[in-house]
Amino acid sequence: MKKIIICGDGKDRAITRKLVDLCSRYGGAMVCGRNIYETCRRPEYIIICTDTLAGISCSSCVVILGSDPAGKDVWLRDSVCVIDASDIRAVRFAEELGLPSVGCSVSGSDTVTLSSVSIENDFCISLNRSLEVVGSKGREKVDGSQEFIIRSSGEIYPILACGAALLLTGKASEMRKN
Repeated sequence: MKKIIICGDGKDRAITRKLVDLCSRYGGAMVCGRNIYETCRRPEYIIICTDTLAGISCSSCVVILGSDPAGKDVWLRDSVCVIDASDIRAVRFAEELGLPSVGCSVSGSDTVTLSSVSIENDFCISLNRSLEVVGSKGREKVDGSQEFIIRSSGEIYPILACGAALLLTGKASEMRKN
């Protein structure tokens, strides 16, 4: 199972709701947070929703930092943080964790950016640098300078963060822009 941890999503749970919706389209998810449920019989993803990372021990996972991340007593080996590059607090938090980060924003200088939005709510996201698929130990990469489509609606950072998480877990070929 591919592991995604969402930390500090806030009261509206925008990232969690968006990720559950997208993972349901790309293999299904088991969601563990305030409630525990599955979106299909044999989910490909486990999504762990938490307000703090304290006490979490996990390897080869994607950690999406929301607007209010907390807890630094963690053991996350071979993992990657997805952050809102415009949120200085999240940037510092990821640095303190000592994990590599994938920055998401509308700025063209970040790893995952918004390229365009269609009237049908197709978000075109651009990958500006190559990414290594989490847990592949360098065997699987997603080349930079590509665009990917996410059919969704809502706030920009949750869509970019969830898109980055899907790319980091090996879903590039299914998301690639035609």
